[in-house]
Amino acid sequence: MFFTLQKDRSVFPRRKKAQTAIEYLLVLGVVTAVTLVGFRLYVPLARDDANRYYLSLLRGVYGNSPPWDPSFNAYP
Repeated sequence: MFFTLQKDRSVFPRRKKAQTAIEYLLVLGVVTAVTLVGFRLYVPLARDDANRYYLSLLRGVYGNSPPWDPSFNAYP
């Protein structure tokens, strides 16, 4: 009989592999972009929270007045 295509067999297997690779690259790019935007928004918030925690820790250890002279500037 004549040539017939099977339903589960692709006509262009290389194109299908290339399409899959491009789809993976697009997903990787989106995940990278979301991660970078998340870090850009999260890092300043984490830094502020860490500074607030550190200052509250210092107040808890030293009390309200620090044992050093606050007017002293080590870096003129």
